[in-house]
Order: sequence, then structure tokens, then C-alpha cells
Amino acid sequence: EEENGREYKFDVSSELLEWIWHDNMQFLQDKNIFEHTYFGFMWQLCSCIPSTLPDPKAVSLMTAKLSTSFVLETFIHSKEKPTMLQWIELLTKQFNNSQAACEWFLDRMADDDWWPMQILIKCPNQIVRQMFQRLCIHVIQRLRPVHAHLYLQPGMEDGSDDMDTSVEDIGGRSCVTRFVRTLLLIMEHGVKPHSKHLTEYFAFLYEFAKMGEEESQFLLSLQAISTMVHFYMGTKGPENPQVEVLSEEEGEEEEEEEDILSLAEEKYRPAALEKMIALVALLVEQSRSERHLTLSQTDMAALTGGKGFPFLFQHIRDGINIRQTCNLIFSLCRYNNRLAEHIVSMLFTSIAKLTPEAANPFFKLLTMLMEFAGGPPGMPPFASYILQRIWEVIEYNPSQCLDWLAVQTPRNKLAHSWVLQNMENWVERFLLAHNYPRVRTSAAYLLVSLIPSNSFRQMFRSTRSLHIPTRDLPLSPDTTVVLHQVYNVLLGLLSRAKLYVDAAVHGTTKLVPYFSFMTYCLISKTEKLMFSTYFMDLWNLFQPKLSEPAIATNHNKQALLSFWYNVCADCPENIRLIVQNPVVTKNIAFNYILADHDDQDVVLFNRGMLPAYYGILRLCCEQSPAFTRQLASHQNIQWAFKNLTPHASQYPGAVEELFNLMQLFIAQRPDMREEELEDIKQFKKTTISCYLRCLDGRSCWTTLISAFRILLESDEDRLLVVFNRGLILMTESFNTLHMMYHEATACHVTGDLVELLSIFLSVLKSTRPYLQRKDVKQALIQWQERIEFAHKLLTLLNSYSPPELRNACIDVLKELVLLSPHDFLHTLVPFLQHNHCTYHHSNIPSVLVAYEGLPLHLALFPKLWTELCQTQSAMSKNCIKLLCEDPVFAEYIKCILMDERTFLNNNIVYTFMTHFLLKVQSQVFSEANCANLISTLITNLISQYQNLQSDFSSRVEISKASASLNGDLRALALLLSVHTPKQLNPALIPTLQELLSKCRTCLQQRSSLQEQEAKERKTKDDEGATPIKRRRVSSDEEHTVDSCISDMKTETREVLTPTSTSDNETRDSSIIDPGTEQDLPSPENSSVKEYRMEVPSSFSEDMSNIRSQHAEEQSSNGRYDDCKEFKDLHCSKDSTLAEEESEFPSTSISAVLSDLADLRSCDGQALPSQDPEVALSLSCGHSRGLFSHMQQHDILDTLCRTIESTIHVVTRISGKGNQAAS
Repeated sequence: EEENGREYKFDVSSELLEWIWHDNMQFLQDKNIFEHTYFGFMWQLCSCIPSTLPDPKAVSLMTAKLSTSFVLETFIHSKEKPTMLQWIELLTKQFNNSQAACEWFLDRMADDDWWPMQILIKCPNQIVRQMFQRLCIHVIQRLRPVHAHLYLQPGMEDGSDDMDTSVEDIGGRSCVTRFVRTLLLIMEHGVKPHSKHLTEYFAFLYEFAKMGEEESQFLLSLQAISTMVHFYMGTKGPENPQVEVLSEEEGEEEEEEEDILSLAEEKYRPAALEKMIALVALLVEQSRSERHLTLSQTDMAALTGGKGFPFLFQHIRDGINIRQTCNLIFSLCRYNNRLAEHIVSMLFTSIAKLTPEAANPFFKLLTMLMEFAGGPPGMPPFASYILQRIWEVIEYNPSQCLDWLAVQTPRNKLAHSWVLQNMENWVERFLLAHNYPRVRTSAAYLLVSLIPSNSFRQMFRSTRSLHIPTRDLPLSPDTTVVLHQVYNVLLGLLSRAKLYVDAAVHGTTKLVPYFSFMTYCLISKTEKLMFSTYFMDLWNLFQPKLSEPAIATNHNKQALLSFWYNVCADCPENIRLIVQNPVVTKNIAFNYILADHDDQDVVLFNRGMLPAYYGILRLCCEQSPAFTRQLASHQNIQWAFKNLTPHASQYPGAVEELFNLMQLFIAQRPDMREEELEDIKQFKKTTISCYLRCLDGRSCWTTLISAFRILLESDEDRLLVVFNRGLILMTESFNTLHMMYHEATACHVTGDLVELLSIFLSVLKSTRPYLQRKDVKQALIQWQERIEFAHKLLTLLNSYSPPELRNACIDVLKELVLLSPHDFLHTLVPFLQHNHCTYHHSNIPSVLVAYEGLPLHLALFPKLWTELCQTQSAMSKNCIKLLCEDPVFAEYIKCILMDERTFLNNNIVYTFMTHFLLKVQSQVFSEANCANLISTLITNLISQYQNLQSDFSSRVEISKASASLNGDLRALALLLSVHTPKQLNPALIPTLQELLSKCRTCLQQRSSLQEQEAKERKTKDDEGATPIKRRRVSSDEEHTVDSCISDMKTETREVLTPTSTSDNETRDSSIIDPGTEQDLPSPENSSVKEYRMEVPSSFSEDMSNIRSQHAEEQSSNGRYDDCKEFKDLHCSKDSTLAEEESEFPSTSISAVLSDLADLRSCDGQALPSQDPEVALSLSCGHSRGLFSHMQQHDILDTLCRTIESTIHVVTRISGKGNQAAS
């Protein structure tokens, strides 16, 4: 406790306490200063000068000082500066009105560089820096007329001629020059080149130098160029011995003769220094006289001194303002060709030593130097110097040099002529011999750039394709001359190209750019004829060095064949060079091809190479029959048919050329010899046999169709197919196409199906004349799939197939029947009959009509089948069986229970559902789905009741709510009759009881109103009052039910008017027109009318009998089996619900009385007992007959009895569930 009570003491140093004190004081001071009230006070103080002061000039000076000090030391440091523009305008106005204020401003900054340093250089806010720079420029412009002549005068007035002091004292008589000198001193002492915020600093100096000759001469006299160079380079200048040397290795680098890299190694060169380079270029240009520069030796040494022009090299490498650097070089080198040569040499030496990325600014500068044309006299020929030195560095950076030349040749005539004249020196060296693909591609683009045509240059691509974009490209005569000059040089290199085809040494791509560009040059037949003299050079290059080596993907061969194909296309002269040379015709068919269909690289290579190769062979065959016969028998052609044509999707171009060759091989001419015809037959026989052995009919139907369409010309060819199991092969193809078309709906194979069936037809027709031959008969017997084939043909004879496909199927089927009538007739006729009958037996159109009419609540379909179900004849039972097997009927039942439950308010529909739901329950719902629907209905009933108002407030609400609740309750009763849920919602019975209580209250109110109205009517009748239409009681919610009754009675009287038509007409019109009232009509009459339409007189007798039997059994036993119990419970529920149908709202009172009389006459009769299902239906009908006697025709009364029945059913289910649980 003593320790806890002891006070701890800390020793805090006095310095820390003092620092905390000052920091708090500073905070409080800043809080008071940076406050809008204070700023407003200062604005009023500085902007409003009283006119009654004795010395306005002194006051103006004082106000300007105060305003300037406040803005520069306080206002610009605030976070929010909404009035900054007004303050700057105020300062500008004050400086315009007071020369003394301007002089004070510059003198203040000349003596103390705090404002320039803190605002112009260190301030992170660019807007503030720009504001200060413009303010300074404005002040200097204001003083220029008065001070300009003082800029170059020394500050001393004793007339001393001491040259040592004149430079330091120059400009001392003007506050402007003293301020500028202070800024230059900041560069020497107070800032580093890598500072981020130097843009406005150098922008001020640059704007100052542009004001006039006096300003630029003043900066030159201060040796500002040397100051900026030393500042940038970070070296020790003669005038600032205090600056540190940034690079300690500077001395070592100067000793290395071959190294001209930067002395300052900062990688970051901010864009702020661009204004510095522009200022240097401007000062150099201002220092020039007519033919000489008047720069001081110090400035000249700073710019051009040192080995390798370190200043120029460094800022070019840093990419700082290359355009102004170019202007600086122009200014330095006028009338000084030697200096220009040295600078160009430095540029190329730098390119040779730097990486390609680092050399980009140097190439950019070379481009600017090359673009210079005209200009002032004395300018050195930079283009000549550059082109002479370009080859010296091309070895070090060939790709960039070639790309740079490709850009220059279209722009610069000198560069174009120079590159064109020196083609022998660089084309083979970089286009063929160089090891880097990038360099070879750059050389190809340089060749393209030599052609003086924009369209020719823009369409060139280095990709290889048989399509030539330059074909028929219009070129001017001068352009054509240049193109032929380049093309001739390339053709002359064909003999040298064989030096670069050895794959082991040079790889397989060295000749690709070379042949790609030569292919691109083939714009007309002239270029193709120019090739003729070099044909043997091409052949010696192709064979054997490219054709024979076993290289999977030799891109040199691909490029050569592409060029060869294009140079032969539409040029018979070049084709003759092939077919007339026996050495070429003997060996051209020998070409190594790897058919690896799983290797994607090989597939892509063959896809590009094979069309050109087989295209050349096709062109030769079209011109030479002898070569055609020689090639047809070559083993490599049969290899291609066997290994390439089955893969048409992978090699579409090559397969097309091979089938073109096949057509040429079998083409017959009138002058053919027997030997040649025999060769054709042998070729067809060999090729057909090859295809029948190697093709997979399930996947190669495209090849099979294309080949047989060409090869099967005679019956002999078609019989060869039959003898070699060709029918089986074609059947496999047909099965695949049939599956794709008939089952997968692949409509794109329709053409293939039609063509395959046409081949089938021709082959089958060819066998009919030879059916007596044993070999033909045996071949057809071996075709065991013929019956299945015919069945599948029949499946295509539908309206969805196009006419050409149906016609082809019919033709083949007719041919099959003619070939074997016994087999096919005994199989096809039963098949057709079965399918025909199956469709018509399983199709009941009326079900579809009923399903479509469900949203309209059309009850004709339920009425028809209910009456048919009640006949109990054998034919009706068969019809009902067919109906229940129809899947659409199950959907119809499901849709009523799921979406159209209000349809169940129609007694016809409800009776129909009691008959048929038990029959199709397994098709409509599974156990789980039925339980879910019951749960959903119960939840909806509870929710709907909770959403009702406290009582039924209007007739519309009574009709809508009662109809919806009644439909849901009937659906629930139907579902409970076919499925017993494990557990019911415990809130269901209390909800139904509350709803029943509310409905009974409304009924009691209605009864009292009816009695009161009857008394009033009797009183009026006794008094002899004239009957009038009953008034409506609608003003009070308590008399709402009376309104319903009075409306009903009014409508009844209206029907009884003398102008009313017969009962039948009234019934018909009631179906069409629900009444003239805006509210829903009273359903009292419609129930009786509906009953008259649907229930015969004997039907109520059956229901009365069933009901009495049900009551006796209940009193004696009290127990039922599950199925019968639910039926009886359902009937008891139905007996409470069979009254109303809102679709039939009105009828005549005579019809009602007639129906009631019929029902009374039938009330005491009975029928013999029925089976349980019939009992369910009849007991449901009994409820309808019973309540038709009564006068309670209101939907509310119906709902009450429905609720009572539902409570009864749910109570029994809940009781059985509790017994099972116990």
C-alpha cells in the first residue's frame, strides 16, 4: 500500500520541455493565423487604401510590401486557397502602380534567396510555383523599359577597367540582374540536378532570356551556360569550388580512352531539365554572329570540351529534349564541319557501345538531323556524314540500324539512293547470312521501304501465304524500275542461298524472309518471266538439300515452295521449264513429308507447305500428259492419298490439291492409247482398293465421298467397291452422319448425306444387272447392316428433312426393294405400320387444346371426361386408360394444382379432379414433390389469412379472397387424398378456425340484414307502394353484405323483365357477359345454373345414397382403412364446396326454381353401392346436389363449408399422426 501511495517522479530534460512549449505555442499561433477571419482582415487592409493619406506613393509601397509578404509567407502555406486568384491580381495591380514596389521585391530576393528557394524550387505545389514564376516575370517586364540599359553595366561607378572584377560586377546597377544572378548562384550551391521541382526555375530563366537581346547577353556574360553544364554534370566548375564531385571515378574514366560513358551516373533525369536544354540552345544561338560563335572559352569548353562530348552524350542518353538538342547541335556546327563530323562520330560510337534500349534517343536525334533541309547557310551536310558512318556501327546494333534506315529511305532521297546503290554490301549479309531472325526480318522491311509506293509498303507482311496481296497492284513506271532492280539483286542471290540451307549449321529459317519478299515482288507476269533464267539455281537449292533431309519442319523449304508455286501460277513458260527437264521430272516427286497428325507444329507446317508443293505438281500435270502418267504411278502419290486425304480437316488445302490431281490422273482424252487407258484403270483400281483398306468410315466420310465421287465412273469401279466390303464402309459413314443429323441435329452434314446416298444409289444400281452372279450375290449377303440401314433411311422421311434429302432416301429405298423384295418388304412394311399406329394411338389432340386453354379456365374438357368416366362402359375405360398414359395429361393435372388453383372453384373441374388425380398421381408428383406442394399450400394459406384486413370490408375483397382461399383449400384436400404427410403445420388448424369464425360473423350480419329487408318489403307491399329497385347500402362497412344481397336480387329482377329472352339465351349470354355491374356479381344463381348444366337428376340420388351409407358406417365403426378414409373425408369436404362457379354469374329465377324442383324429386331415391373410387366421385357429386337445395349461394357461405370440411380432414390426419407417434 505504501508503494501504491507513493508518487512517481520523472526527470524530463529542460530541452524537451522547451521544445514541447514552443511546439504548442507554434500550433496556437498557426491556428490563429490560418483562419478565415484573419485572411479577410488582411484582404481589407491590403486592398482598400484610403485616399486621404498625405503620401500616396509611400502608402502604395507599404501596401505592396505587406501584401507580398502576407501572400508569400502566409497565404500560400494554407491548405485551402480559394481567393488565391484575387490575391495575385491584387499583387499584379500593386506592382503595376508602383515601380518602387517592383524594385523592392527584386532587391529583397536578390539580397535573400529565401523566397526563391522555398517557393520556386522546394514548394511541392506546382500551381504555387507557376504563380511565383509568372509574378517574377511580370515584375521584370514592368521594370524592363527602365532597367534594360543597366543590365550590362558594371556596378562600380569609379570607371575601373579591371577585367577581374568586371565580370563579377556586371549588371550590378539593376535589381533585375542582381536577382537573376542570385538565382544562378542557387544553381551552383543550393540544388541538385535530380531535384523534382526545377521546371519553373528553368522556365523562369528561359522566359527571361527570351525577353530580348540584353537579357540573353547578360546571361552569356555571367557564363550561365557553363553554370548549367556544371550543374547538370555535377562536376567542379572554375567558379564554384564548393560543389562536390558526384562521381569519384571521374578521373579514372577520363584516363580510359575508349570509354565515354556518363560521368554522373544518375538514372533519373526529370523532365524539368528540358527547359534547361532549351535555354542552353537559345543562348548559343543568341551568341552567334554572322559566321562565328561569340561564346566564351569557358562556355565553349563546357559544351564541346572533354573526350566524347560528355555533356551532349549524357543528356542525349537521358533523353532530355532531343528536339532542342538538335537545335543546339545545329547552332554549334554552322560553318564548322569538323565539329559536325566529331559530333556524328560521337553519336555512332555511343550507339555501338550502348544497349538497343539506351540507343533509342541517339537514333531519334539522327532522324532529326537527317530531316533537316534548307535552313541558314553554313549548315554541314549531316545526312552524308550519318550515311557514311552507319555501316561502322551496324555490326554492333544491326536490327536498330536497319529499322532506322527503313524509316529514312521513304523520306530522304539521299538515304534511298545510297541504300539502293549499296545493296551488294548488305543484302546477303543481313537478309541471308545473319544468325538473328530479327535482323533478317528488318533487312526484308528495309527492302520493302526501297519501293516508292505507299500501298506496296503497307501491305507487306512477313507471314507466309499462298495469297499474294500485291497481285495486279498498279505501280508507276518509276516504282516498277526500282522494284525490278531490287528483285534482280535477290534473284542473283539464288545461287548463293545454298550456302545457308544446312540445317545443322544455319537452322531451318534463314531463307524465310528472303523468299517471302521475292514472293511479294510477284505483282505481274513480268516478274515471273524474270525468274526463268534463274530456274536451275532454284532447283539446285531445292534438290537435294531441301527435299531429301528428314527434317520435320523445314521452313526454308516451305518458303521456297511458296515462291515456286506463285512464280509458276499463270505462267506456262515456267511450268515448261519443269516438265521439259528430265532431271526435274524424275526427282520432283521425291520430297520428305512427315505425316504426324498429333504434333501440332508438324500439322501447322504441313498445312502451309503441302498446298504449294501439290499445287506445283498439279500445274505440271495440267500442261504435260506424260508427266501426269509418270506421277500417277509414283509411290509417293499413293502414300499421299493414303496418309493425307483421310485428314481433310487438318490439311484442307493439300487435300483439295490431291483430289484435283486425282481428277487429272483419271481424265481421258480422245487420242489416248490403250496403254494409257489401262494405266488409268489400274490407277483407279489401286486407289479404290487403298481407300477401302485404310479408311475409317466412322470418321473419314468426307474423304470417302470426295474420292468415290471422282473414282466411281463405271459399273466395274462400283462393283469393285461391292466386292471389297465397300457397302459396309459406306454404311458406317452413313451411320455417323445419321447420328449427327437425326440425333444431334447437325444440319451442316445435310449435303454430305445427300452425296453419300447418291453414291449408294449408283453402287446399288450397278449391282442389279449382275444379281445372277455368285460373287455379287455373296457380296450383298455379307452386307448384314442393310435392314438397319433401311430403317434409318425411313427415319429421315419426315417433314423436317429438306426435299433433296427425302428424295435421295426414297430413291435408295426403292433400289433396295428392287434388289431384295422379300427381305425389305417383310421388314419395312411392319416397321412403317407400327410407327404410324404408334403415333396416332399415343396422340390425343384434345389434351393439348385443354392444356393451352387452362389460362382461360375452359371447362369443356373436364366436363367431357367426367361424363365419360361416369358411363362405366368398357369403351370408356379404354379411352380413360389412353388418356392417363398421355404425358401431356399429367402436365395438365399438374398445372391445375400448381398454377390454376382458382379453376377448382368450378364444380365440374373439381369433380373431374376427384376422378382422375388418383389415376395419374404417380406421373404428376413424386412423394417428395407432393409433400413440398402440400407444405407450400399450407404456408400460403396462413400467409394469405394474415395479410387480410381485420374484416371483409368490401364486396370485391369478399369475392377475390374467398375465391383464392377456396381454390387453395380444394387443392389441399385433393393432395391430402393421395398423400399423407408425416407432419402438418401446427398453425394450420388455429388459422382455419379463426377464418371460419370471421366468415360466420359476416354470414350472421348478412342474415340479419336479409330479415330486416324482408320486413321492409312486406310493409311496403301492404301499403301498396310501387316496387322499385332495391337501394344499395354501401356507405357503412357494417352493411357490406347487405349490398351483396341487394345486388343479387336486383340482377334477378332485371332478368325477369319483359324484354328478357329465354332461359337458354340467358345462360349463353351469362357466359359471355359476366354482368353489367362493375363489382363482381353475386354467384347465387350461377351455382344452380351450373348444376343444371352438368348433373343429371339421377346423379343426386346416387350421392344421397352414398352420403347416408357413409353416415351409418361412421356411426357404427368409427375406423376406416387409409385409402377409404381419405376418400370419404374428401367427399365430406366436397359436399361443402359444390355450390359456386364465378364464371357463370347470372341466370333466370325460373331456371333456379326448375332445378330446385328436380332436386327435391330426386332427394329420396338411392342407388346400389359402388366401388370405392366411384363412391368418392358420387359422394363429391352428392355435396353439390345437397347444397343446390339451399338458398345459401354466396361464395362466402361456400368458403365456410370448405373450411369446415378442411378442418375435419386435417384433424383426422393430425390425430392419426399423434397415434402413430405414441
